[in-house]
Amino acid sequence: MSPLTLWTVAYGVVCFTTFGYGAKMDHLQILDSLLKKDYDRRATPTNHLNNATTVYCELYIRSFGSISPVTMDYEVDLYLRQKWQDERLKHADITEVLDLNDPNLVKAIWKPEVYFPNAKHAEFQFVTVPNVLIRINPDGEILYMLRLKLTFSCMMDLSKFPLDNQVCTMEVASFSKTIEELRLEWKTMNPVIMGKGLRMPQFEIKEIA
Repeated sequence: MSPLTLWTVAYGVVCFTTFGYGAKMDHLQILDSLLKKDYDRRATPTNHLNNATTVYCELYIRSFGSISPVTMDYEVDLYLRQKWQDERLKHADITEVLDLNDPNLVKAIWKPEVYFPNAKHAEFQFVTVPNVLIRINPDGEILYMLRLKLTFSCMMDLSKFPLDNQVCTMEVASFSKTIEELRLEWKTMNPVIMGKGLRMPQFEIKEIA
């Protein structure tokens, strides 16, 4: 069984006043009140400060699919979790966390537009509902999570087969923002989490860095 090292890379590319909510207000009403404060989902949370918004990324790997030396790629089913601060969406007078999984509501707030530069194929999961969640904490911290199935390219050196050691990457980058507008960083502690008992066909996971 050959060892495999996975490298994760995140980089940027050039290319939410308090409110007197009633105790019985539901999530939709709270969100509607927040979004009426001249909220512009096109603007980054720190746009008015002329600072880059920092987004912390985390991957939870559910499973690996095929690893092909022929097509030089591998498949992975994962959750991409992103966290950032949006002062415009603070609702500190309510201790309730807002959980949103309706795609139309998710579209209403700013989110980082990220992509995977070395992905050959990407598929968003819709079974049985769109696998997306946004959690808005009272302090304005946002958690954005979605499930993806991806096929990453991996140039393998097979000259030492079957004693080969392959290094593959998962790259995450900003699609539409420059580094002056958006900074992608890996979560400080355990940015990549492997599902319990996760195994790969024909390979042994040696290290995640």
